[in-house]
Amino acid sequence: MACAEAGVKLISPFVGRILDWHKKSAGKEFAPAEDPGVLSVKEIYAYYKKFGHATEVMGASFRNVGEIQELAGCDLLTISPQLLGELQHSTAPLPRKLSPELARDSQLERLPLDEKNSAG
Repeated sequence: MACAEAGVKLISPFVGRILDWHKKSAGKEFAPAEDPGVLSVKEIYAYYKKFGHATEVMGASFRNVGEIQELAGCDLLTISPQLLGELQHSTAPLPRKLSPELARDSQLERLPLDEKNSAG
């Protein structure tokens, strides 16, 4: 939120790094739809779009194709050549899962950004 409020052009959450931390902490695997990194990017994207922030979201550091598929429609994604090759050879449909329209219809509420409510 602070980045968006400050007018930052782009943020790049590292999906795989978030997943790695949660896997180590929880000691379990996560399906792509429940992947904490994926969920983080989805929430950031929805919040920015719902409240009209111009900051672009660029998901990065993917561990598998499922994470990419779950974020189809995100502003930008950085995809390794290996995972890009897997996507290129796939015949499975790749439906858009993120869009400004879906974000506007979400139940997210604007969060206050002040010292009292900051994570720091």
